[in-house]
Amino acid sequence: MKHFLHCSQALLFWCIVTPLFSQPAPIRWGKVSDQEMQIKVCPFDSAATAIVLCDYGQIKMGYGNILIERHRRIKILDRKAQEYANVSVPYYVKNNLEKITHVQAQTLTVDSKGKVIAHEIPSNQIFDVDNQENWREKRFTFPQVEVGSIIEYRYTTVSENFTFLEGWTFQSEIPTLHSELRAMIPEGLDYRLLMQGRRLLQKYEKVNGNQWALDNVPALMQESHVANYWDYAEKIRFQLAGYQKAKDGIGGGIEYITTMTTWEKLAEELLTNDNYTRYLNRRGQAKEVVAALTSTADLPAMRLQKIYNYVKSQIRWDGKHRIFTDQSLSSLLETKTGTSAEVNLYLALLLREAGLRANPALISTRPHGKVQVTYPLLSQFNHVVVCVKTEEQEYLLDATNPLRPYNLLDEDDLNETAYVLDKANPHWMDIKTGTTTRKVTSAEVDLSNPTKPTYRFSERYEGYLALERRLQYLQHGKKALGRELLSTEHQDFKLADSEAKHTDNPDEALLITLMYQSEGATNAAGSIIYFNPVLLSEFTENPFKQEKRNLPVELDFPVTYTFILNLKVPDGYQVQEMPQSVLMKFPGELAEFRYHISRKENLIQLLSTTSFKSTTIPNEYYDHLRAFYDQVIAKHREVIVLKKI
Repeated sequence: MKHFLHCSQALLFWCIVTPLFSQPAPIRWGKVSDQEMQIKVCPFDSAATAIVLCDYGQIKMGYGNILIERHRRIKILDRKAQEYANVSVPYYVKNNLEKITHVQAQTLTVDSKGKVIAHEIPSNQIFDVDNQENWREKRFTFPQVEVGSIIEYRYTTVSENFTFLEGWTFQSEIPTLHSELRAMIPEGLDYRLLMQGRRLLQKYEKVNGNQWALDNVPALMQESHVANYWDYAEKIRFQLAGYQKAKDGIGGGIEYITTMTTWEKLAEELLTNDNYTRYLNRRGQAKEVVAALTSTADLPAMRLQKIYNYVKSQIRWDGKHRIFTDQSLSSLLETKTGTSAEVNLYLALLLREAGLRANPALISTRPHGKVQVTYPLLSQFNHVVVCVKTEEQEYLLDATNPLRPYNLLDEDDLNETAYVLDKANPHWMDIKTGTTTRKVTSAEVDLSNPTKPTYRFSERYEGYLALERRLQYLQHGKKALGRELLSTEHQDFKLADSEAKHTDNPDEALLITLMYQSEGATNAAGSIIYFNPVLLSEFTENPFKQEKRNLPVELDFPVTYTFILNLKVPDGYQVQEMPQSVLMKFPGELAEFRYHISRKENLIQLLSTTSFKSTTIPNEYYDHLRAFYDQVIAKHREVIVLKKI
């Protein structure tokens, strides 16, 4: 499938009318100001080890190609920033679509007399290196780099891809003083603009033009609980919707040619592509398998589950996410190993043969990045799952892990939306977790003999927590069962007995029973017993330690943790002090904490529930999130005080 335009005659006309910018470029090669040389610290980020002084780009139309010129200048502020002396510039080489030309790079230093000295990198020290499939990169290393040095480089990307212009990212992993892009696009080309990032949208939401700039842009760095931090970059992209060209034949005139494909057209192209038809059209190879697995008496949900369980147990995923197949169906069935596209297209084939409405669905995994639904661009996706619809519900299935039940996608699949390649009705579908994820722990505590207490725990795991715990059990056996630490100080315990049910059946909740007994001396033998009622807690340490945060917090899935306690107060003791019940609700109903404790005669009962109802916590709520964790942890540490009568 071709996704680029090549029309030399039309471009010749466009280049003649290309508008020019009247104002000078914000940066000149080798010309640095006294102010740039004197910078010793980033004015808005004192911890920065380096700073982008200027990042300037121009997009120009050439004769049959596009030129993207870039000039970048960086100031080294700390010895830790030596890594920025090594530069790699990637470019796409499939079908000779791109190449990098006119590469220049130099280090600028100041001698003892205050004169700026340029140390240029010779052309024979600028290398072309194969990177990954269909990609190469230019690599070079700056000489004479020390604290206070300025490094700058410039190059031109020559591209034949008129349909999708190279995007411009205004942010870097270090702060940027000035980033600017100018696009010299003639009126004959109709490009649609897509911007992401708060500052860009605020500045240019109602402004049409061909020049964009941001100043004092903060560094964009990886933070915990973010799958792909570039999803939040200040960025601009272009897509060609159409162009004007001279009409053929006598009479002339201008006509508009539409080039932008639609999502519907993209679905049609994929479903008729050999990568898909060589799987989905092999009904004969599916008939015997489906007949052996299902019966006419099976309800649709049962047929779905049986076929899913068969595929995930018979075909091993090779760990590669793909949207196209690398081998034929016959080869897959022989090797019993395949990519995500091969595993799930085979699943779709069997489901269709079983009379179910099943279609491939394109997704982008979370590390790959979020999908912009305004862009019918195939490269946004890296994975294929299956959408199957029964009378009761519509499911997304991913059979790449034998430990997952049919209604549980991989955690990396949970990336907002999927595009279903339904021939009759291609459509977007929200990606949901499919089932509830929770852990319920019930504790029965016997303090009849305060010096030798016993603890019996019943744990129930559902959803993704069951998947994680089941994997631990299969890897480590019964050793994995007693890893929880009781939240009771000054007390030694040993795991006396344990049992696990449904460890090899992902379609059922995982059930674990643990029995602990006390070892050694205990302060319970005295006149006062200090008892922590939340004996097993997931909240022992706040994972959000940094004081400030720039990016949202992405949780893997909605989850609820419940702890239930039944404690019988031993004879001869009375309750002197007991925690108070509380209810905390997070802003926006994103999370909730309930702690309800009660006493009736000699029985104390506790119900503690912590729920995260959303997978995304905006960064403006970060202080609330830190405080929420701190309060839950503190509450779980409060004790019951029992005094001997």
